[in-house]
Amino acid sequence: MACGERAIFLSRRFIDFHPKIVGDALPQQSVNFEGFGGRDLPSIQSIDLRFLLQSCKDAMSLSYVFDAHTIVVELAVESWAILANSLLQVYTDFGDLEDACHVLSTIRCRDKFMWNHMIKAYGTLGYAYEAFQCFDHMQMEGVLPDMFVYASLLSTSATRSTIIRGQQIHSIITNCGIPMDVVAGTALVNMYGKFGRLKDAVNVFYTIDKCDIAAWNALIANHAQQGHVQDSLEFLTLLQNQEVSPNKVTFMSILPAFVDSSAAFCGMEVHDLVLKYGFESDLNLANALLSMYGKCGRVEDGLMLFDSMPEKNTLTWTVTVQCLVQNGDSNNALLLFNQMQNEGAVPDSVTYINMLSAFSDQDSLVQGKIFHALLIPGLGKKDIELNNALLNMYSKCGSLETAESIFNGMVERSVISWNAMIYAYVQHEQNHSAIQLFTDMVSQNEAPDRVTFLSVLSACAQETGPQSFRVLEKAMDVHSMVVHYGMETDVVLGNTLILVYGKHKALQDAQGVFESLSDRNVVSWNIIIVEKVQDRKASEILSQMLEEGVMPNRNTITSILTACKHSSLLTFGKDTHARISVSMYGLDTVTGNRLIDMYLNCGSVSCAQEVFNCLLDRDIIIWTQMIGGYVNWRQNKLALNLFDRMQQESLGMDRVTLICILSACASCSALAKGKSLHACISGSGLEHDVAVGNALLNMYGKCGNMREAHTFFSQMAVTDVVSWSSMIANYAQHGHSKNALQVFDEMQHQNVVPDQITFLSVLSAFSHAGRVVEGCYWFRYMKQSLGIEPTLDHYNCMINLLGRAGMLTEAEEMIRDMPFEADIITWMTLLGASRFHVDVVRGEQYAREAFRLNPLDPAPYVMLSNIYFSAGREEQAVKVITEMKEMGMGQGKFCSFIQIGGKVHKFYDNDFSHPQREQIHSELQLLTRRLVEANDTYSKILLLKNDEFRQNLLNHGEKWALAFGIISTPLGTTLVISKDSEICFDCHTFIKLVSQITGREIILKDLRQSHYIHDGVCSCGDLW
Repeated sequence: MACGERAIFLSRRFIDFHPKIVGDALPQQSVNFEGFGGRDLPSIQSIDLRFLLQSCKDAMSLSYVFDAHTIVVELAVESWAILANSLLQVYTDFGDLEDACHVLSTIRCRDKFMWNHMIKAYGTLGYAYEAFQCFDHMQMEGVLPDMFVYASLLSTSATRSTIIRGQQIHSIITNCGIPMDVVAGTALVNMYGKFGRLKDAVNVFYTIDKCDIAAWNALIANHAQQGHVQDSLEFLTLLQNQEVSPNKVTFMSILPAFVDSSAAFCGMEVHDLVLKYGFESDLNLANALLSMYGKCGRVEDGLMLFDSMPEKNTLTWTVTVQCLVQNGDSNNALLLFNQMQNEGAVPDSVTYINMLSAFSDQDSLVQGKIFHALLIPGLGKKDIELNNALLNMYSKCGSLETAESIFNGMVERSVISWNAMIYAYVQHEQNHSAIQLFTDMVSQNEAPDRVTFLSVLSACAQETGPQSFRVLEKAMDVHSMVVHYGMETDVVLGNTLILVYGKHKALQDAQGVFESLSDRNVVSWNIIIVEKVQDRKASEILSQMLEEGVMPNRNTITSILTACKHSSLLTFGKDTHARISVSMYGLDTVTGNRLIDMYLNCGSVSCAQEVFNCLLDRDIIIWTQMIGGYVNWRQNKLALNLFDRMQQESLGMDRVTLICILSACASCSALAKGKSLHACISGSGLEHDVAVGNALLNMYGKCGNMREAHTFFSQMAVTDVVSWSSMIANYAQHGHSKNALQVFDEMQHQNVVPDQITFLSVLSAFSHAGRVVEGCYWFRYMKQSLGIEPTLDHYNCMINLLGRAGMLTEAEEMIRDMPFEADIITWMTLLGASRFHVDVVRGEQYAREAFRLNPLDPAPYVMLSNIYFSAGREEQAVKVITEMKEMGMGQGKFCSFIQIGGKVHKFYDNDFSHPQREQIHSELQLLTRRLVEANDTYSKILLLKNDEFRQNLLNHGEKWALAFGIISTPLGTTLVISKDSEICFDCHTFIKLVSQITGREIILKDLRQSHYIHDGVCSCGDLW
């Protein structure tokens, strides 16, 4: 078929298949398209074909364009430049770059308009590299670009990482020596602004010839988007001063920048400008203002705007609902949602998603379920976004099972769905499930994103149980995937990886990730420093941090101080303290709190006290922290003094303060202070707090007031296993074994399950009662029936039970069979049994074991000397005490306390500094004479000792405390004496006999136990 015949055939076919395009689109044209197929080839004008192409474009059909293109080709007019340009424009408008490129290649003489079509099309679709290739070809063909070409290229560079080529275009324009065109200038402002180079954007802006509103909008928008809100407002003011009126785009550009309460005032100023320039009726602007008020926390202003709007659409209602939800007003959000439906507005998926986010805690779970029920009729399993919102809602409301059910029922899931479920597991501390779900996600070929990695790594960091090594392997797999997906340079992911490796003690891997980060921030340094504290390398890391010019922040300091929790780290903690002293951060409350905590953890109470004194702003937490530190380190008098200072400053007290100070009262037998605290607690509401009640119970018991302890226990509104265990322990420690075991029986009747602590007290009670068979039974029952594994303390109780009964061989067998190495308490227990049964050989053997474990502990020496005294070997006893003193132990260290009239009095061995020393010494002499006269046994004991040694024993602190108590209190007053070391045999005997001749009840608490002494009998049964 000849060319003309082929063209006629195609034109007729086109008319047959597309009569609407030809007949309807161009009826007014002079060319008779109904007779188009019968015309001669030369008579067909190019303008006819241009109209045909435009009609195809208007019909939005690329297939029509292909047919029209075929006609053009068959008519051999494709080389006509004007037709080719039209074809090029149609193809680029449809985004068909391949055919557009083919058309461009067939044109012999390509002009700048054709090239601009291609460059603009490539740029619009994000093909920056191809756009610049076109530009390069254009220049090679000698076609001079104009400002429109430059503008297209600059727009391209703003959407892809081609900032260098954009700068080259900028240089070309500058070198032309002509004024900056507003179109190209605006494109340059956008390019620099979007890449954060705001200074360059401003410089370009001021070179633009005759700036229009589009250029101003570009400058304002880019500053707002980069967070430079104040600058954008200044440019808005400058715009008005230049007599250029802002338009809707201006305001729409700047409003999204106001995102918190600090920007609320600026947002209101912009609202005033919107009213000033007459845009108050613009619905899109009003919606943007509503969104701004919500983000800035100005709910009332937002609702006023909402009520004043004459027109509302679904977005208006949705944004207002979101405003209420964002500011925690879920109830009004729900009311507004109901009003929206009543007024006929149809919610969309965004509205529903915002409403679902209103239900975010356990209290709102019921409302969330009701709202879910409303959604169910129109909710499809393929509605991914709504299902994701439901999943998040149930997770936040604590209904993890329902969240799992929704996730499992989703036919289609997005990465957001997986992320939401993984995060839900992490939030509910089901880290193993989170890790397993991540594994399932990967196995189903769902590509994880940054959020996925952060969530699963958080799970790995928290899962540090018995299977820790497996979790570490999974973390390493995740690390490999992070690298595979090209995210290894992400500093947040890198920091999380360092944290995970540190938690699992893989410090080399943590260091490797740290060193691989090219853009380390202060958070990176903070994490690696904390992880390096334990292997003593944190100081080096901190120095390296400073050398690289990274300044520590408050988190750096507090993280280091929090990690220093052992005396071996005290030096590093002090170095950090020194850095604080010379840094810009100063000693604020938070840093002071961390410093005090660090010093107390490391055992440096004096340094903690110095920091405490330096703090100007001390809250109740810091006071309590310091009081608790004193109590933990047995400086109870200082704790009581500090509490009194605290009360003088009218700071009040909370439950933690009360528990700490009651513990101090218990430790130093400050019964009067404890009673006054009890009076303060009554009526305050704290008396119903079980922890405070247990502290009071413990205080009365430790102070020896078992009558008050029993009364208080019977009146406690709420008790727990700690209450029962405390009552049992108090009775056992004071020798009331029968009462202790009665409480244990009652505890079982009340179905209170005993714990490890309970059994320590129970076994101690059986030990004091000498009930070996029952003690052994409950020891087995604890392990076999209740599944409570005995600790070393339980074994020591059993060894004490056997030792008291004289079953030392059985006690030694238990030591050999127990799964722990015997500690010094074990051997001291057996030393006490050896003294009681006067077994010198075994006593010497046990003492050697105790010396081996702690050569500088004076207690075994005192106990061994007691054994020698019991056996009548005075010379050996004196020799042991002499050796102890020659080694520097016990000289001026041992101290006894007694509280009289609310004041604690201290008595050190061989110390005569007390103001009433003469009266005390006279009373001791009198007591000794009365004992000799009344007790023949004690008289014989004294005769065994030489004068010097006898006088030295008389100067023991507990005897001075006893004599001071007798002369300072009325007859019949119970005396409570505390000693910070083991009581010696002589003092124990002396105090027992004094209780007999004076009729006094005496409670003596030494380092190991409490001795309740009455009428010459001690609760310990002379075994301690």
